[in-house]
Amino acid sequence: MIIEPIFESDLKSVVAVIEESFLVSVASTWSEDATKTFLEKDLSLIKLAELISKGCIALKATDGGMIFGVLLFASDSKLAHLFVKPSAYGKGIAKQLFWAALSHVKDDIEYISLSSTEVAVKVYEKLGFKKSASAFKYNGCIFQPMVYWLGQHRLAGKVEFVG
Repeated sequence: MIIEPIFESDLKSVVAVIEESFLVSVASTWSEDATKTFLEKDLSLIKLAELISKGCIALKATDGGMIFGVLLFASDSKLAHLFVKPSAYGKGIAKQLFWAALSHVKDDIEYISLSSTEVAVKVYEKLGFKKSASAFKYNGCIFQPMVYWLGQHRLAGKVEFVG
C-alpha cells in the first residue's frame, strides 16, 4: 500500500471510496435526510476540492493504482473523513493513513479532534483517540466527539532541563 497526497484529479475516485464505505457501514444508522445531505453536500467535488486547495491534509492509500482508503482534514487540527473501501476493512489501511497524516500536522497543534459516527468509535479508539465529551445528536444522527492528544510527544522534544 502506498500513502500519497490526494489531488483534484483523484476526487471522483475519493468520493466513490467514501460513498461505498459510508453506505455499507454508516448509512443504516442515519436518518434518510442526514444520509442525503452527507452524500449530496458533504461529498460534493467542490467541497472536497476546497479542502485540498486550502492546504488541508489529504491522503490516499493506493495499491496498483486503485484507491483503497482516504483521509481528509477540514482544518489544521480537525479530521473530517477517514474511510476505507469495505473490501479492504481490517487490513490496517486506516492506521497507515492516520500515522502518515501525523507527520504532516503542524508542530503547534496540540490535538486532533473529530466527531465520530457511532460505528467508527472503536476504530478511532484503536488509533489512540479518546472520547472528549458526551455524544450528541445532530440531524437525527449520533456523534461522539473525540481527540487524539499530540502534546505529550511533541512536548518531549522541546523540554530542556537547566541547572
